[in-house]
Amino acid sequence: MVRISLEPPLTTLLTFACALVSCVEDPNVTALWPSSAPELGDAVITVTGSLFLAPTTWCKFGTVSVQATVQSSSVLRCVAPAAAPSDVAVEISNNAVDYTNNNVRFTYNPAVDFHLMVPSSGPNVGGTVVTVTGSEYLSNATCKFGTLWAMSQTVVSSSVIECTTPAQATSVVSVEITNNAQDFTLLTRRFVYYSTNFIVSMCT
Repeated sequence: MVRISLEPPLTTLLTFACALVSCVEDPNVTALWPSSAPELGDAVITVTGSLFLAPTTWCKFGTVSVQATVQSSSVLRCVAPAAAPSDVAVEISNNAVDYTNNNVRFTYNPAVDFHLMVPSSGPNVGGTVVTVTGSEYLSNATCKFGTLWAMSQTVVSSSVIECTTPAQATSVVSVEITNNAQDFTLLTRRFVYYSTNFIVSMCT
């Protein structure tokens, strides 16, 4: 007797099942930038990984989910929700139900504050060391003068940072402080760049 099997192979069954229920592959998370932000939320976080699908991808910060903006299958952006200072996992889902388990960590930091800046003016050639006082400065905190970063910075303590002004045209610029090179203090101060030629003419 010849036995004939009519059962389709497993791969055929899986293909048929996926055609019926629209199979979605699991995404993966490999990195976040920045990997920390203020507790106030609204920070735009770039997530890199694989198998991200638009427009159905979601990010979960701890227990709070927000919809993602997918740039490509390996890059997406999420706006971090507000949360108390803490360390949480950021996971991704292509269906808002099943999330990754990559455990890539994100840190919510206390909001940075800006109280005082001395001096508030300096020559346009740069090089002035400005002492900024405030609160919640981390080891990688820095200053921004207008659109330019400080030439160098020294975090003296969690409440004091010293920033060296970059050279730029004679002008009045806003000074901001950041712990992650993206999210800045809500309050700003003004720094006046004056011309060194003016000083020379006054002294001659």
